[in-house]
Amino acid sequence: EVVCILKGLVEDGEMHLSDGRRLLRPGRATNAVLEGTIVVHPNFRMFVLANRPGFPFLGNDFFRECGDVFAVHVIENPDHTSEVEMLTRYAPEVPLEVLQRLSAAFTDVRKCVDDGTLQYPYSTRELV
Repeated sequence: EVVCILKGLVEDGEMHLSDGRRLLRPGRATNAVLEGTIVVHPNFRMFVLANRPGFPFLGNDFFRECGDVFAVHVIENPDHTSEVEMLTRYAPEVPLEVLQRLSAAFTDVRKCVDDGTLQYPYSTRELV
C-alpha cells in the first residue's frame, strides 16, 4: 500500500522509485549527490489520508502499520450546518433545500451505523 511505502521516506529518509531514482531527505544527502537522486525540500510535509481500520475497508490498519512515524488525527464527519455549506460549494446549482434534506438523510444513516443497524460508515464523500 502507498501509505506503507511513504512510511519509508518519513522513517528512513529515503525512498527508491520504480524508475531507479531515489528520494533523500536533506540530512541524508551529501555534497556528491548521485545522478537520479532527488533531494526532498526541507519544508516538505505529508498529509496522508486513510480509511478507518476494519470492515468494510480492506486496506491496512493505518495506525498499526504507520502510527509510530505519523501523527494520527481522526477527522469526524462535519456537523449538519458545515456539511450543507460544503455541499453548496460542490453543487451551487442544487437548491439549498435539497442539500439540507440530503445531509439530514446522511445524518440519519450515520446514526444507524453508530447504533449497529447498518455496517457501512457513510461519509461526506459518499454524499458528494
